[in-house]
Parts: sequence; C-alpha cells; structure tokens
Amino acid sequence: MPPIRTRMHPDARIIERIWPVTLTGGPRKIPRHDAYHFQTKDHRYVLKLCGSWASREDAERSSFVYFFLHKKKFHHSPRIIAARNGALFSRFGERFAYLTERVAGREPAPTAANYESFGLIAARLHSIKDFPRACPICPRSLAPGMLAFAKSVDFGREYAGMVRALPSFDSFPAGLIHADLSLGNSVIGPDSRIVILDWDESGTGPRILDAAYPLIMIFLTEELRFRKDLAAAFYNAYCRRIKLCRKERDRLFEAALFYALWFVRFGNPSKRWRRIKHALGRRNELMSVLPRS
Repeated sequence: MPPIRTRMHPDARIIERIWPVTLTGGPRKIPRHDAYHFQTKDHRYVLKLCGSWASREDAERSSFVYFFLHKKKFHHSPRIIAARNGALFSRFGERFAYLTERVAGREPAPTAANYESFGLIAARLHSIKDFPRACPICPRSLAPGMLAFAKSVDFGREYAGMVRALPSFDSFPAGLIHADLSLGNSVIGPDSRIVILDWDESGTGPRILDAAYPLIMIFLTEELRFRKDLAAAFYNAYCRRIKLCRKERDRLFEAALFYALWFVRFGNPSKRWRRIKHALGRRNELMSVLPRS
C-alpha cells in the first residue's frame, strides 16, 4: 500500500481505508500517548503511531509481538488487528502505525495482590524464549544518549560515571521482555485480568532488566518511600516461577539502576537524581526483598 499523508489527527476515512473497520465517530487522542481510540458498532480500538524515529524494522517488531503473544496464548496483551492487506502495520503519513483492540478497564491499584499477580505475569512472559526480534533497550544502546544528557545537568560528572560503570547484561539469561514493565502500563478489566500495554520496545533480551525495572522506578517513590510490601509481593511471586541465577541476583540492583538513570531525563531530574542517591545508600534494604535462593 503506498504511503498515505495525514495530519497529526488521523482521519476516520483513512483508518477505514487501511483497516477493516467502520468508525461510528472520529478518533480521539489518548492523553500522554501517541495513540488514538475510536469505536465501531461492536468494538473499541486503539490506533498506535510509532515514533517519528521508528524504522520499518521497528514497526515490524512492535506490531509482531502482539500477534506472537496471541499465538503463545499469553492472555495479558491486547489483540492486534491486521490491515486489509493482511499486514500487521501500515505506513501512516510519515510514520508507521498499527491497530489493536482497546481493552476495557482501569489502571490497576498499587496493591500487594496486584503486584503478586504482576510478578507471575512477568515470569510467564520471560519464560518465552523464541521471540525472533531483539529488544533495543540495553545499557550499550542507550549509553550515548545518557552521556549526552549528562552534559546538561550539574550532577553530570557523577551521573556519567555511573553510566559507564553499568554492566552490559548481554550474557545474562534471556527471554521476551517488555522494557517498561509496570502496572502504570497496564489495565485491569472486569474479569480481574491484568493486560499490559505499550509493547513498542519489547523483544528478546536479558530478563533481569524487566525483573529489576520496578525496584527503584516503582517501589522507591520520588518522595523516597520504599514500598517494601509491594516489592516483596512482586519478587516472591516472580521467583516462584523463575529461579534467578547467581549473577542475576548479584546484578539486579545495577539493572534497576540502569532504568533509574535512563529515566532521569523524563521527569524532574533533581528529584530523580535524589532518588538514585537514596537508593545507592540503601542498596541492602532494597535487595532484601529478594527471596532466598
């Protein structure tokens, strides 16, 4: 299908031309996301626009993961809708886009019960070993951008030193990872099933990166409160399904630190840097939530 040029707000007629849907109203922007939702007579959908930097290969990986997970009977991701020509994604103006079902529900409350469920879901995801595309998120790929960011902040020298000291994780046990795994990227439906959203950066990679993501980013708040109860619920559930090897246990904190360093730029840098420094001083307390092997 030839490229279709669009304005920033997608036109219903163009969506209907590409996908086998008939809209009952115009698409509406989803706040804080490069995505739109709309309805047909019987269903609700989300049109996800890939980033302006995304290549065809990025769009193929981002859309294929939904199809792949459906085939694996992983029931914690939305279903993708193929285009009229059978493709999982399409050129949409100057960008690529794909269409998924819109899952009814709300963001799960940050409770121990939900994090226990989430730990089991993460372990199930990481047990999938044969996804054929690599996750693009790792210290090696993001280090150049992180080091460039270091030049813009007054704590840049210390920040850059931490970035350079990060291990690569390339030799660690791999599985299918999400790369932004949190309840904030999920919805819970009327049936209490948690569905994970935003699979754009997913792919095969070191499972320790996903497992470590919430340790600092979620369980240690920017107000420096450590939600030990939530962390223990998540890691106890996760480790019931996946036995972390020694080097994963030894480096889980560094994997959590990688994400905390990367995300400094996307919030209040001073507050997020303060959280990193706080975490470094309380490493043993944070790591105490890992069940004994």
